[in-house]
Amino acid sequence: MSSLEYCGAFSFLKDAFSLSENGLVLVKSCLEITSLTELSGSPFYLLPFIAAVCSFGGLCVIIQISALGVDFSLVPFFISRLTSAFLSAVICRFIYPFFIPDSVLTSVTNNVKFVKVNNFVPSFCLIMMILLLTLKKRLAFSKTV
Repeated sequence: MSSLEYCGAFSFLKDAFSLSENGLVLVKSCLEITSLTELSGSPFYLLPFIAAVCSFGGLCVIIQISALGVDFSLVPFFISRLTSAFLSAVICRFIYPFFIPDSVLTSVTNNVKFVKVNNFVPSFCLIMMILLLTLKKRLAFSKTV
């Protein structure tokens, strides 16, 4: 994500498709789900899209599953994720007006960001955890052979 940001891919998408800030966040969240924390304002109108992205899980999840090295076909998995994302969006679109009335939507104006995603320390910890897991897996494999 940081590489794409640095290369200007997201700026290009924003300019080429005239995306708003929240629209760009939704595009980013299709790649990495934690990008949803960058949504600004009170984007209740985006709830169906947020539900779809959460059901899909992001491309990073699919890459992580493929990296496990298990004999697993990604095509049915990908299709099931897309289907669940579509169903989540449709169901959320019809249900959320019953749970969030229009008066609540117009009265919410507080904008608080809880998490800043692009942080070096969590990324470093994740990389170290992956390396330790790989080392442990190799040690366990060498003991069985």
